[in-house]
Amino acid sequence: MCTEMMVREDPRITYSDIEKIIGFSSRSVNIILHQHLGMRKLCCRWIQRLLSDTEKQVCVDWCLEMRHDLKTDDVSESSVELINRLNRHVSSGEVHCSVAASCRVGLMMNSARSTAE
Repeated sequence: MCTEMMVREDPRITYSDIEKIIGFSSRSVNIILHQHLGMRKLCCRWIQRLLSDTEKQVCVDWCLEMRHDLKTDDVSESSVELINRLNRHVSSGEVHCSVAASCRVGLMMNSARSTAE
């Protein structure tokens, strides 16, 4: 089975699983994944490093929406709802994991700031 197909079928596959299936060393698996396929591990999933223009625009639109939605009086309450919405978008594949992680951190920081005030 091709390494790329294995990763696409199961984005949470581990190095050791790939090594066992194809019988290559850890170093060889690393070279295949990172140099030949241009992938990296992020949020427990293998993803391609380069996003298409459409995927980039989805990320930008989502972040703008998040920033707009944060301009409410009750930041802590809106943050909880936004994090829930963000999780739904990530699980459906609509939002890139790295953008989701950044948005979650920002939302949690805003929520903590509003609680402290």
